[in-house]
Amino acid sequence: MIRKPHSDLEAMLVGQGMEWARLMLEENLRLRAQLERTTSVVGADGVERASTRDSERHLETLLGRVPVPRLAYQAPGATDLHPMDAALNLPREMFSHGIRRMVAREAAKCSFDEVVDNLRELTGASVAKRQVEELAQGGGAEEIARRHGVRVRTLIWWRSQLRRRSPAKSGKKLRLLPVVVRPPATRVRAAPESALEIFVEVGTTRMTLRGAVTAEHLAAIVGAASRAC
Repeated sequence: MIRKPHSDLEAMLVGQGMEWARLMLEENLRLRAQLERTTSVVGADGVERASTRDSERHLETLLGRVPVPRLAYQAPGATDLHPMDAALNLPREMFSHGIRRMVAREAAKCSFDEVVDNLRELTGASVAKRQVEELAQGGGAEEIARRHGVRVRTLIWWRSQLRRRSPAKSGKKLRLLPVVVRPPATRVRAAPESALEIFVEVGTTRMTLRGAVTAEHLAAIVGAASRAC
């Protein structure tokens, strides 16, 4: 150690310092889980979650991935609730707010491949290119679907159409936007399904579909438009 050049010492201390910080974060989360006390939990559906069990999720942070132990409150036929997630202000998906901010900042300056490399070099996080693309667009499937008011499975279906018709496979310059569903701007109250609009862009073709549109209808439209491109 006493004979090593400063560059080797610097790299070693940066790497070890990141791991020490990750372990400190992990220990803090473990301590908070140990101090968590059971309480009465009623969901937005009005159902009380009377039973609890130990559960765990993971969080990808700038320091690396850490486990997040917490109590899950349960009731028959209802989804589990985790009050600790709200106390920690955790995102629904795995990536921390720090990761999201860094991806947004880096994606504005360089390519997604470079963002992946920068994250790997400067942080302890491991983020794949597709996940970087989703974060740069403002979140993963659940967050995007919630923001645009569509079901997650509808967005996943739409992305499968995007991958199936990608330029690498079709040889065409084809761009499909995510499904964006919103009520007309003139409406103040929540609009019924018949008043919803779906904006679709396939290559140079742009369409606005109004009313109840099924997945089969969308598939037929996208297929016809892609053949015309």
